[in-house]
Amino acid sequence: MNPSTVNSEASIEGMAAHARATSDPVKSLIYRVLELFEQECVRYCLLRDADRLDRRTGDIDLLVDRNDLARLERVLEPLGFV
Repeated sequence: MNPSTVNSEASIEGMAAHARATSDPVKSLIYRVLELFEQECVRYCLLRDADRLDRRTGDIDLLVDRNDLARLERVLEPLGFV
């Protein structure tokens, strides 16, 4: 478990399951990115309650440890974000 995240391990597992189950491509992508952050040990802080990710309010803010920028790019580049 990534110690810098604000989510509990159960929340991460729940988000991964939700990513596989949702038919909404945007939600699926959000959950997939967070799951990959965990797998690649990208230290981050989600600035929104994980239970509110389903609400579309414009954007989702993340703080990422500057020491993890290379890992962050490795996660986001294949998804078309970099």
